[in-house]
Amino acid sequence: MDFVAGKSSDTYTFHVVDVVDIDIAPKVDLTYGESYTYKPVITDADATTTLTWKSSNTAVATVNASGAVTAVGPGKANITCTATNGVSAQSLVTVSPQLVESVTLDAHSQEMNVGEDLQLQSTVLPTNATSTAVKWMSTNKTLRR
Repeated sequence: MDFVAGKSSDTYTFHVVDVVDIDIAPKVDLTYGESYTYKPVITDADATTTLTWKSSNTAVATVNASGAVTAVGPGKANITCTATNGVSAQSLVTVSPQLVESVTLDAHSQEMNVGEDLQLQSTVLPTNATSTAVKWMSTNKTLRR
């Protein structure tokens, strides 16, 4: 599109180049807590535009104004990148849970007298596991309270 403006002796021509297509990764697989930054390729290369980013499910993946996605919960979310003229592209983000790799206790064995209590502390790794809840139980039914 050309636009001519100004006084009779001044002529300005503005040439606006529209975005024809946006190409982003069609699918991204992440684990809870991981991040990924899209690198959009815009066609026509001379186009000037502002890109906006949106997540269809912010409980699964959030996206900032620069196209950086953060996996915040297990599931699926569509990330949409839209140019000023309305041309858009979508990407499916699948977030897997971060599984627990190990649980350690602060004591491995402890002698106790009848009636004594012992408070054990557990450490779950990695610390960013999707669920770090620990269920306690004894294999000796006669010692259970």
